[in-house]
Amino acid sequence: LARDIRLALAQLSMQAIHPHPARVLLWTSADDTDVTALQRILGLEVACTPRPAPVLPATLSKLLPADVRAARRAATKRRNLVAGIAAAAVLYLGLIGWFGFGIWSDHREAKRLTAEAEALAPDAAAYAVHNAKWQELLPVVDLGNAPVDILYRIATRIPPGLRLKNAEISADEIKLQGEAQQLQAVNNFSLGITKHNELTRFTWETPEPNQSSRGWEFVYSGEIPSSEPQP
Repeated sequence: LARDIRLALAQLSMQAIHPHPARVLLWTSADDTDVTALQRILGLEVACTPRPAPVLPATLSKLLPADVRAARRAATKRRNLVAGIAAAAVLYLGLIGWFGFGIWSDHREAKRLTAEAEALAPDAAAYAVHNAKWQELLPVVDLGNAPVDILYRIATRIPPGLRLKNAEISADEIKLQGEAQQLQAVNNFSLGITKHNELTRFTWETPEPNQSSRGWEFVYSGEIPSSEPQP
């Protein structure tokens, strides 16, 4: 024991630690331990006492062996990896559920709209027939197609010195015969009816007037182009 103590003191001295022990405390459970020889060899007071129970410090040391630290790092890495995989799986399943719900909602909405369209099909067919009949009656019920209204528009373009001898007017065709003493009056009338905003839907034919003993005679015609070729 004395040799072990001396070796320990020598190792401390080699590390620049120079302790100066005042006594030696020997832990032993024997009551008749003779420490005389140990006192003589060390030259220090030697006291015997039972070995006390270990007392843990209030703050545990954070120093751990290298293998323990490596094992803890590996365990932490595994936990993080498992948590990341679980989060990715939850996100993936959530996206699949969201897209699946969207597809299901769209399919349900499409079925609902299809059912509504089928339910409204008879009404739509009846409306189409009703609208077609109104389109057939449009030339009659539209005041813009009334012969009197068309004649009024033409009359607003008659210059002084020009008179109409005959006017044949329908909703889609006009034929005018007239005369004037001056050629300029005929030309002004031709320009007036072809540029009138409410008469531009007619395609006009205004040939050169013929000179007569009473001045100048003209025959103008206009018609609305048909959207479909006539048989």
